[in-house]
Amino acid sequence: GFVSVLDLEAEPHPKEIFYRHVGKASITALAISDEPAVLIAVPAGRIPVEFSLDTQKQCLCLKRDLAHEQNWDCYAVALSADAQHTAFGGNGGTVYLKDFLHGHARAFRTGLELIRQLVFLPDKSRLIAVGPKSIEFWSIRPTQLCYRWDSPHGRILSIRNFEIEREDTWSYQLFIALEE
Repeated sequence: GFVSVLDLEAEPHPKEIFYRHVGKASITALAISDEPAVLIAVPAGRIPVEFSLDTQKQCLCLKRDLAHEQNWDCYAVALSADAQHTAFGGNGGTVYLKDFLHGHARAFRTGLELIRQLVFLPDKSRLIAVGPKSIEFWSIRPTQLCYRWDSPHGRILSIRNFEIEREDTWSYQLFIALEE
């Protein structure tokens, strides 16, 4: 799999500013932050790879933390808005939450059989884990389940969260794509 980043504001047309071969496997998930400029790519069945877009340096995100894991595949990755935390999720419902200040990851088990998508809420203190038919809302300090929503309508395909302003107040809305 390969990763490419385009600068859409370059003149006279978009310009490729980053291109990297990550591995033989296809890329199953990507996450990016702008400050600091970090890109994380997840090759299928491999350890996630982190790139600094400023220095082009590469490192394996969870190499030490996954040394004991033999059968864990990463399918989802999310960066917090301030790039201080990264969450990785995959089969078995395990989430690895990496703290960039301390450089270590802590694992916690969700009630999901598979993590398909992870999303940090804009408040940086909560994480959403999406499974095939359920969504779990987690506090990251301390790590605890806040709420679980089971879809009565079918399989969850994808979610997106948005900040919406209404009459001088902000609210967070979660949009869910379902397959019946």
